[in-house]
Amino acid sequence: MIINFCIAATPWEPEAKTGGWMQRHETLLAMTKAHAKEIKVVFLGDSITEGWAKNGKAVWDKHYAPLGAYNYGIGGDTTQNVLWRIQNHELDGINPKVLVLKIGKKKMNTFRL
Repeated sequence: MIINFCIAATPWEPEAKTGGWMQRHETLLAMTKAHAKEIKVVFLGDSITEGWAKNGKAVWDKHYAPLGAYNYGIGGDTTQNVLWRIQNHELDGINPKVLVLKIGKKKMNTFRL
């Protein structure tokens, strides 16, 4: 008999990732420092948010970039990852008029018996 069950990680506990994710975080830190005074709208979230810079680039450039919008999306992010990024200075020194947050999934640990 196989029984599956999941234990959800606590979504309010900040958590970093490694590899390319950390490089993306460093890029976003640099973007914040370079453009802090220009940032009026922040899009913060996961791959759907990050996708505006790829497949959605034409729409982004036409409708959002002129508003002073900046994209803080990282594919695969969980609530814990976004909290870690906020606590680790990605949004320091900015004063946006609007923040669009697209996040909500949490990391699940699955165990099989």
